[in-house]
Amino acid sequence: MYERVMKEKFMFIRHWNALKFSPKYQASLAKKNKPAKDKDASSQSVDSQIPTSLESDEMMERPIRRKATKRLKRVVNEAKDEEGLEILKTMQKDTLAIASSRTESVQMSLQLQKEMRQLQKEKLQLRLAKEERERQKEERERQVYEASIMAIDTSKMLPDQAKYYDALKARIKRNIS
Repeated sequence: MYERVMKEKFMFIRHWNALKFSPKYQASLAKKNKPAKDKDASSQSVDSQIPTSLESDEMMERPIRRKATKRLKRVVNEAKDEEGLEILKTMQKDTLAIASSRTESVQMSLQLQKEMRQLQKEKLQLRLAKEERERQKEERERQVYEASIMAIDTSKMLPDQAKYYDALKARIKRNIS
């Protein structure tokens, strides 16, 4: 129809296709065409024909307006905020519980480390005591050996043996002094 009247192609056909089936446009057409019901149905264009179910404004579901949308969003956000606060509170409780358990585990770890150090000290002391006993035992054995060497009479020995034992006795005397 536009091309016939204006002698050029309609540039907004895609917008028209979106608009012609919108409830608001259909309602406005219904209002305009109510008195025209008496006219012949063939005189109406195909695009302006309205389904009979859309004739009443009460029956139509209209899109939500801006203010109503904002109000709805605000209500939803407030509900989400309350839910979020509850979630935050539970998260804080959980965090405190975790922190306290973490503190307890750190304290237990420190206590275990202290006990480990104490055990290591005791183990070191036992090892040092054992080494001291072994050293004292070796010292006694050396003293017994040296005493037995010093007690040997070299006058009745062969000259080579006597020489060997005299050298041992001299070395023992040097270590004592």
